[in-house]
Amino acid sequence: MNVCLTTGKRGSVVQWLRGRAEHEADRRGLGESSPFLVEFFMVQGAGFKCMAYRNPDGTWRGAFDNAELPGVIRVVD
Repeated sequence: MNVCLTTGKRGSVVQWLRGRAEHEADRRGLGESSPFLVEFFMVQGAGFKCMAYRNPDGTWRGAFDNAELPGVIRVVD
């Protein structure tokens, strides 16, 4: 068991992630949560290639640093 540094509650990381997914589904009015928390893609931009995801607002963000990716992003096959 892990202890959350923000809330001080005990629980596993999986329980925390599942709770976040259910919260996001409720917030967006989706009812049941998706089995996937985030879908990652290999993307390419001007001068870089990395793993990334799209947040609910449609912004591409880096998979490991969550930084917003600049410019035009293309999903690599």
